[in-house]
Amino acid sequence: MPSRPQLSQTGFDPLAPVGALVHWLAVATAEVALGVLVGRLGARLMRRLNLHWGWALVGLALVLTMHRALGSASPMLAVAMLAAATRVRRWHRDDVQAGCDLAASADRRVTPLSAFGRALGRSFHAFGRTRRIRPGASLGGSRGELVLGHEAGGRALEIPLSLSGGGRHMLIIGATGSGKTVTQTWIASQAIARGMGAVVIDPKGDRFMRATLRRAAETAGRRYIEWTPSGTSVYNPYAHGSDTEIADKVLAGERFSEPHYLRQAQRYLGHVVRTLRGAGVEVSLAAIVAHLDRDELEVRARQLDEREALVTHAYLDSLTSRQMRDLAGVRDRLAILTESDVGRWLDPRTAAVPRFDLLEAVRDRAVVYFDLAADSRPLLAQMLGAAVVQDLQTTVAALQGRPVPTVAVIDEFSALAAPQVVRLFGRARSSGLSLLLGTQELTDLRVAGRERLLEQVIGNLSVLVAHRQVVPASAELVARISGVRGAWKTMRRADGTFTRTRVREQVLRPEQVMELARGWAAVSVLEAGSPARIVSVMTPPAGPPASDVISDSLAGTSAPACGGGRR
Repeated sequence: MPSRPQLSQTGFDPLAPVGALVHWLAVATAEVALGVLVGRLGARLMRRLNLHWGWALVGLALVLTMHRALGSASPMLAVAMLAAATRVRRWHRDDVQAGCDLAASADRRVTPLSAFGRALGRSFHAFGRTRRIRPGASLGGSRGELVLGHEAGGRALEIPLSLSGGGRHMLIIGATGSGKTVTQTWIASQAIARGMGAVVIDPKGDRFMRATLRRAAETAGRRYIEWTPSGTSVYNPYAHGSDTEIADKVLAGERFSEPHYLRQAQRYLGHVVRTLRGAGVEVSLAAIVAHLDRDELEVRARQLDEREALVTHAYLDSLTSRQMRDLAGVRDRLAILTESDVGRWLDPRTAAVPRFDLLEAVRDRAVVYFDLAADSRPLLAQMLGAAVVQDLQTTVAALQGRPVPTVAVIDEFSALAAPQVVRLFGRARSSGLSLLLGTQELTDLRVAGRERLLEQVIGNLSVLVAHRQVVPASAELVARISGVRGAWKTMRRADGTFTRTRVREQVLRPEQVMELARGWAAVSVLEAGSPARIVSVMTPPAGPPASDVISDSLAGTSAPACGGGRR
């Protein structure tokens, strides 16, 4: 009887194909599971980066193209790309169907084609800049926007700032130590770098702002002019304007208990200005104060032609002793300026020192910095600030039809010259002037007698930058202005099931505004209608101490550019 063949003799194992199949299935299952896991993680990353699901298909195409180089990893990677594409596409479809903010977010997702177009556009723009760059040229993108800061996830936030399209007005608010001044300095320095002029009214004379703006002017090849109460340059805020405009400048910082006292002072000052100009005398604060004396004005009027002299003398003869006593109060308040140590720096007769004219400086796109020293001279600072803002109003009127891109930084404007600043809104845009206003709390704009001030300011803003607010009412106002967004509201039924509905909620809560860290701000681009975003604001590079910078040269002249700073 023949013996049975042994496995060892033939070398054939009937279970081998089954084992190989099981092994292959185990490996394939593991690869698919790993691919799905990687795909899910990739899908979450794509959603976080706001990428379109088409990127996963691009990745799949690359995997199939490079499968030989990828070797055994290619099947797992292909599964991962398919899983990511499927999941992100489903999320995208759900967002579109949900509508509101989710649909808007889906529409903003970056597709491979749009990314390629942006990269190509940036390349052409950079190539053009390297071939045609010139001093003072705009350093911004083609849309005329400035990167103000970045969100915690790294996404940049841009605000409108361009040389064309008229002025844009911004309000920067923030409690002491929140970073408000740094934000103002960053925007102003970037405006200078883009070719804009700058007029800065700084009540407290911040050394960092002063040094940074001076370096920005030197780098851009622009003239830097500085005026301080301690001198080195002369500024006459009453050099331009009609008799009515100059009267308003003189009385801008004054308060009258009754309107007729204001009208009386305006009328007298109108005669003073007309008489000075008719006699060939430059209108200045010192000349105005001197001629608030009735006898002085009467003597000066004798230099006019007969007809004008008769008008002035008739007016002076009509004044009663009580009216002259009322005018004496105006004269005494204005004499505080002329008789103080500041007076000689407002008097064009001061010799052997540089002198500048604000209108000429703006036309020249110079950088003009006013240090009002409000800490040591609070009353004088308010009077000076109001006069400078009024002179800016005259400058704006002169630039109608011939706009000059300029940024005007007015810090603590609510306490300095709020009514005058509000009047700037009307014609600033058409003259090319962009207002960059600063105050500590938003509720600073709610003051007795000016109930509509807050609405007038907010209604003219393009951008609101809110650093930390201490007053709860200010934080609530910021939260209300920040806009609304869509949100899911989940409700539990009596049977234990849940329902979800789409509702709208405020983008910011008041407590978020009150808890902002130093250098962080809630930014609302109001002209775009987009909701507020919380960003870390960019910081200008640090440089040498301000005292070193200012001592290099007299105000109104240029010094060699300082060395590079650190961020």
